[in-house]
Amino acid sequence: MNSNKSDMNLAERTFNSATLMIIASVVKQSIGLVSMVVLARLLSPTDYGIVAISMLVIHFFDVLAQTGTTQYVLSRKNLHIDALQTAWTLQLTVRGGLAILVMLASGTIGEFFETPELQAVLIVSAFVPILNSLQAPGLMLLRREFDYRSIALIIVASKILATIAAVSIAVLLHSYWAFVVGDLVLAASLAAFSYRAHSLRPRLSLSGWRRQWGFSKWMLARAIVGFTRSKVDNLFVGKLLGATEIGAYSFSMQIALLPQEHLTKPLVDIFTSSITRAREDTKSVADTLTKLLATQVSLLLPIVVATTQLAELLVEVVLGPSWDVAAPIVQALASVSLSVTIAGTLSVALVAMERVRLTFAVDVLCSLIVVAVVAFILFGSAELRDLAIGRAALASFIAMLFYFVVSTLLPLNHLRLVSSILPAIIASVVMWLAIDKLESGFSNSHGIIRLLATGSGGMLVYAAVYCPILYLRKNHSPETIYMQKTLNRVIDRLGGLAQSLVKSKL
Repeated sequence: MNSNKSDMNLAERTFNSATLMIIASVVKQSIGLVSMVVLARLLSPTDYGIVAISMLVIHFFDVLAQTGTTQYVLSRKNLHIDALQTAWTLQLTVRGGLAILVMLASGTIGEFFETPELQAVLIVSAFVPILNSLQAPGLMLLRREFDYRSIALIIVASKILATIAAVSIAVLLHSYWAFVVGDLVLAASLAAFSYRAHSLRPRLSLSGWRRQWGFSKWMLARAIVGFTRSKVDNLFVGKLLGATEIGAYSFSMQIALLPQEHLTKPLVDIFTSSITRAREDTKSVADTLTKLLATQVSLLLPIVVATTQLAELLVEVVLGPSWDVAAPIVQALASVSLSVTIAGTLSVALVAMERVRLTFAVDVLCSLIVVAVVAFILFGSAELRDLAIGRAALASFIAMLFYFVVSTLLPLNHLRLVSSILPAIIASVVMWLAIDKLESGFSNSHGIIRLLATGSGGMLVYAAVYCPILYLRKNHSPETIYMQKTLNRVIDRLGGLAQSLVKSKL
């Protein structure tokens, strides 16, 4: 009885945390979209390309500083404060040292990419990972306890400040410095606000570092391999084709990954903790994973369909004529968010089950394949659209490979999973046909009206088809029951929120 009550409390806390993070992510995404549109209108692909190269370099050095802090804290059943302080100290020390290396190597890196503007940008941007490492260690304790209210507020507040700073610089200077300043303000705000969210203050400590390094060394290796797999295309494009091309390609990839970054990625920490607490029960982990995968597919599939069909109109209306080169790239990359989400979720499940070495081996194999295919495409045709198509195909292959590996360790019911995502597939097909009809009907309308009508109309059609099928199949599988209950609870919470707003105005 107590066990069932504990499981219900854990499920309730998981759901509440997920709801908060989704709300925060939607708000953050909305702010980010406004910022993206404004910056794209004010700046050029070349401006974005300079920043993309600098972020590529900063991200690489930041990867070298990965100590697996968050994963280590979340994956421990029993955590001592000294271990938390050690994790914080290691992160600060390593990132600080590597930031100095970035500053010293900035001139050489600028020469390598034949972009002299990079030197100053790299020197300033090197402070971003340092600021990120200064976040209060208490935030990790909040994540362990599923207390995401303060974290959600911090994320939204920091994004607002960063957007204001970036847009202000873009309006005043029309320069790539808008991105740099925005990133600095975001990192500084997150660090500053974090100390108001939890009373625990950082303390330099290296006690127990050997135990953490036994975990972190594999996370570091995974991070390096993962960086190679995810950024090798940017490296080749930046070196072979130049700043303008990498600007268009990177921006297109960012648009394609928006759903994954803002809707599903924030839930990773929550489900890492959930799986960690139940990892001895493989059936329970398999059930949790199946429900999560089915929910993610149902959430992302309509976005993939809409992005694929409306890529050209989206770029024309949102980004402007100077970004027309991005339209075919966005269209080709539309499915990447779904593939990356599935692969990332399966990878998290492996880590949470303490299969870090196996995960690393799969990452190495995938990275070797990605490097070979990307090099073959770019040295063969040097066409960004061909690269985008190849990248999307590789992402799908990696997701399937991770699923195969996880299925050898967990009793996943493949038929149940397929059955649970069937409503999303049917609704997406109907949505595709509806968008085609809507595009024809609004072909003579203004671009903004066409985009709003076809996009919102398609999503409404998806919901109108998906929800009835889900309710008709509510007793078919635990996944459909779970999604129906989740939908009911979300509707109830939104209704309660609306009532509260009405009463407050009255």
